[in-house]
Amino acid sequence: MWPLPSAPAPASLVPTGPVFSTANSSSTQPLCVSVAGNSHTSGAAGQAATCIGGSGMAATAEPNGNIEINGLCLDTAGEATASGTPIALNTCSGSATQVWTRGTGYQLRNSGAGGLCLAETSAANGAALDITTCSAATTEQWRLPVM
Repeated sequence: MWPLPSAPAPASLVPTGPVFSTANSSSTQPLCVSVAGNSHTSGAAGQAATCIGGSGMAATAEPNGNIEINGLCLDTAGEATASGTPIALNTCSGSATQVWTRGTGYQLRNSGAGGLCLAETSAANGAALDITTCSAATTEQWRLPVM
């Protein structure tokens, strides 16, 4: 019968899923990058929490280097670039501190902060995230979602 029905839209080619640490927490479950309180509010703190799924852990690794969770971009607090700066999730703005690149191994380097690495401040559930000088520490090793 004419006209033919339209074809379904192709599946997204942007990988979505958890960004998880290669280090195990004390419960032997991996820790995932998440939003404190599963917040959808710009400025919410980033944290490493036991991977249990849910929207607060569903990250989208965008081709431009942004990592989005709950529609917000993984960023540094106040777009600061010093080692030890906490991680926050902010409205995606194109800021260089919202761009992450793959480093050695599974490091995630912040482009706006001179390549400092995303790191867990401890291996505990709910640990804060920050940027720090890159080393071989397991607290700096992150696996991105894949297709």
